[in-house]
Parts: sequence; C-alpha cells; structure tokens
Amino acid sequence: MRGLERVGGETCLRLLLKRTLYAQFVGGETPDELRECMHKVTNAGMRCMLAATMEEDIGEKGCEAVYRENCRRILGAIDMSAGSCPSPMIQLKLSGLLPARLLLQIGDCYLAADCRQLVVEALAEGLVGKSVQVRKKSCTKK
Repeated sequence: MRGLERVGGETCLRLLLKRTLYAQFVGGETPDELRECMHKVTNAGMRCMLAATMEEDIGEKGCEAVYRENCRRILGAIDMSAGSCPSPMIQLKLSGLLPARLLLQIGDCYLAADCRQLVVEALAEGLVGKSVQVRKKSCTKK
C-alpha cells in the first residue's frame, strides 16, 4: 500500500481503497448512503447488521463528551436499523461507551465472580442508569 501511495499519491490510494475494500465493508459515509445500502441488502434477501465500531484502547484518554457522542451515534444507528428490515441487528463495542480501564476492571471482576450472571446484570443496570448493587460475594476470587 505504501508503494502504491508513493507512486499514485494519497488521492489514488484513497480512491482505490474506497472502490474495493471500503465498498465491501462500509455501507456509506452519510445516513442517506447507509439507508440506500441497507435497502439494497434487504431487497437481496439478507439481514442488515450495522456495526458501530467506535472504541477506546487501553492507555487512551477518553472523556465523557466522547462517550456521550459515541452513545448518540450508536442510538442513531439503532433507530436507523430498526426501520430497515424485519429483524435488524447492530454490533457495538462497549469500549466505545466506557473507558477501556473500567472494562478491564469489569472483566477481572467477571472472571473472579462466583456468579458471573450477576456481574452482567449489574453492568446492564448501570448502563441504563439504574442503581447498581453487586453482592460482594459475587465478585470474590475463587
């Protein structure tokens, strides 16, 4: 790719990638382009699955505003997906909604829990704004 970029420049590389790799995996750059793609997929007899791939990696410094914007975009994708086909789906990464450091701690708690279902339920309740109460017993090392 770097060789192609050196020969043809960044514009050439972007054009090639957009028409090949990008076109295969990305439904569009705007909501209208995405809706059109979803319509084509549905008409071809396939189910749509939007993937909201925003995320933070360990060591990156996310802030509340970034997570709120990611949440707004994910909710928009869910709304768009809901009207697109009979059984829409969306894929998202929790690392787009919560700091990676926190997810690492939750993962450690999950792995150490006697009842992992309680950890998942508590996380879900926390994500929807309910008061989270995890019994200490459920997050102790075995």
